[in-house]
Amino acid sequence: MISEFSGDEANITDILTQADSTVPEYEGMSIEKVVIDNSFYAGSEIRMQGNLETTMLYNLEGYFLPIKEGNHFVISLPELATEQELDSMAAAFLLGAKYTILIDLHGDLKDISSARLVCDGETTPDSEYQVNIYGSSMLVEIPMLFLFYAQESFYLELS
Repeated sequence: MISEFSGDEANITDILTQADSTVPEYEGMSIEKVVIDNSFYAGSEIRMQGNLETTMLYNLEGYFLPIKEGNHFVISLPELATEQELDSMAAAFLLGAKYTILIDLHGDLKDISSARLVCDGETTPDSEYQVNIYGSSMLVEIPMLFLFYAQESFYLELS
C-alpha cells in the first residue's frame, strides 16, 4: 500500500520493524507488538498491560504511559520529525492516515472524560483530531502528519 504513494518499492514490514524502536520496553509491563499489513490498513498494534505504579518506580517518564500531573494525566507521544521535507503526495497520504490510541478507562483513569492534544505548549483545535468515549474506553485518532511535524513537546492530556 505505501509503495503506491511513494513511487519507490516500500516494504511495510521493514518500516514497522524500524518503528518498533519508538516503543520502549518498560519493566513491570507486558508489551505485545503485532504488524498489521493488509489491503485496507498498514500499521502496528501495540498492547501494554501492567501496573502503572510499579512501572513508574523504574521509568520516570516515557512514551505511551499515562503520567499523573496534578489533576490530569499526560501521555507523551513520539515525534517522527526529520530534517527531510515531505513531498505533497506523502503529506496527503499522512493527512488521511491516523495514529489511533485506545485507552481503557478503568482504575486510575476511571474519572477521565476528555482529552486534548498539546503541541509545543499550544492546544490543538478539537477539529483537527477526534476523541470518542465508548463505554469504558476512549478512542483517540490523530492525523499521522502531526507526528511528522511535531516538535519535542507533543502529548495528549487526559482529564
